Amino acid sequence: MISRFSIKVIISILLLTFLFFSQFPLGYCTTEIRYFTTDIDSETNYYILNTTQTSTSTYKLISRTGIYSYYAGIRVFIRDSEGTETEITNGVVAVVMHDGVNNGLYSATWNCPETPLNPTDRIIVRVYHRLGDDVSWSLASTFITPILGASKLNAATWTVYYYLTYISQNLPYPPYFTCSGRFFFGSTYNSRIEGFSWSSGVVKQWNTVSFWQFSLETKEWVKIADLSFNLMVKAWNTITEWFFSLPTQIERAWHKISYWILTLTTEKPFPFIIWVGVGFLFVVIYLLFGREIF
Repeated sequence: MISRFSIKVIISILLLTFLFFSQFPLGYCTTEIRYFTTDIDSETNYYILNTTQTSTSTYKLISRTGIYSYYAGIRVFIRDSEGTETEITNGVVAVVMHDGVNNGLYSATWNCPETPLNPTDRIIVRVYHRLGDDVSWSLASTFITPILGASKLNAATWTVYYYLTYISQNLPYPPYFTCSGRFFFGSTYNSRIEGFSWSSGVVKQWNTVSFWQFSLETKEWVKIADLSFNLMVKAWNTITEWFFSLPTQIERAWHKISYWILTLTTEKPFPFIIWVGVGFLFVVIYLLFGREIF
């Protein structure tokens, strides 16, 4: 038989376990294909690195005198809400080389490290190409994701696909030889990144707040100073500023308030040590007075 005291101890352990894990936000992991599209981001004027392909296509050309091999690769950056970019690659990675004969998709991999993100961060992928390994890389195109609302990029292997074409020509006059390479993207060319993996931001909350609308209807004259809105939320979301709009009817029958700005004061979640202290205090009270209280 399990004693009453043992049951109390088990319940207390379960309660402490709940208190411990309730402090950690829960999220979800997404692994997806990101296409190099021809859509333009309105903020940066970069092409959009999107989860769906566009119906249009384009290409970027590079040419050089002589006969050289054609290479392509990427660099990856994090762009924050202020526009600051931080590279997470060490130079050009996921490099491919056109074989000089077959035009089409070429692929290479890059091991993306786990990288913390702010929910407003965006991912930038710049595609570079060059003819010959004795010259510097040239920027072909820059692509950017929409805001992901992510907490991190997951450690994952990206497979990058580039649609490449290559032409070499013999000329009857100097310089006698020339070559060119083209990087195609959009539409059926399907240049893309597979294995693009990220985890969501915090989703543990009591309220998902995207838009709140308050309606106040009264049939009495009430001093505005006597009215108050108290919104208490137990959430992980950070709220910087809230605006409440209160439309009303005619001036003398209903309150005429064109616009209200209400201040919402929220507190940060208690530090973990405070929760543990509260939990232990609850356990002690439960063990000592559980029979009388519960």
